[in-house]
Amino acid sequence: MRVEKALTQLLVREVKFHLKLENLKRNFESSYDYSLQIAYKSIDDWNYGYIDHKNLRRFFRSMGYLASKEELISIIRRID
Repeated sequence: MRVEKALTQLLVREVKFHLKLENLKRNFESSYDYSLQIAYKSIDDWNYGYIDHKNLRRFFRSMGYLASKEELISIIRRID
């Protein structure tokens, strides 16, 4: 019973996170100066043609955030 409750709580948090993320995406897309290509190039700064943990780490560092390896892996899993 505890496992089912914990799993349910996890799934509820995941759904809430997904809804919040979709709302943020809609806000970005409706912005007059948003461009998916520019957003991608700001992360793929060395023109690899893909996003990996190295260029994602550089992007976060340039934004003033030091992401942990676990965070980077988690972000790449979500993107993938």
